[in-house]
Amino acid sequence: MQLISKFPALDKWTSPSKGVGLVAFCFFLFFSLYSIKYHQTGRYAIGKHDLGSDAAGYYIYLPGVFHYHMRGTAISAEVLRVSGQGFSVDVERDKILTKYTCGAALPRVTVLFGRACTRRG
Repeated sequence: MQLISKFPALDKWTSPSKGVGLVAFCFFLFFSLYSIKYHQTGRYAIGKHDLGSDAAGYYIYLPGVFHYHMRGTAISAEVLRVSGQGFSVDVERDKILTKYTCGAALPRVTVLFGRACTRRG
C-alpha cells in the first residue's frame, strides 16, 4: 500500500477494469470456437472414430499380433485411414511400425482372449 501511495500511477493498474475482462472474454470465446471448428474438419476429423492417433499406436499390438501377424500388407486401407497416423506400415519389409511400447496393450490381452472364447460361430 505504501508503494501505491508513493506512485499514484500504479493505482489504476492494481484494480482490473471491465474493458480488460471483456476483451479477455472475447479473445477466449473466439479462439475456443475457432479451435472447435478447426478440429471438426480436415485431418482432425479422424478423432471422431474409435481409433485416434495415440490410441491406434498403442492398440495395434493386439490385432497386429493376433490377427495380422505383424504383417503390414494384411492391414486394410480403411484401418490405416481411421488410425490417424498412430502407426505406419513399411510395405517393403511387410512390417507394422509404431513408436509406442506394448505396455498399454498387455492388460487388454485378457479381454481379447475372453471375447475370442465366447464368440460363437
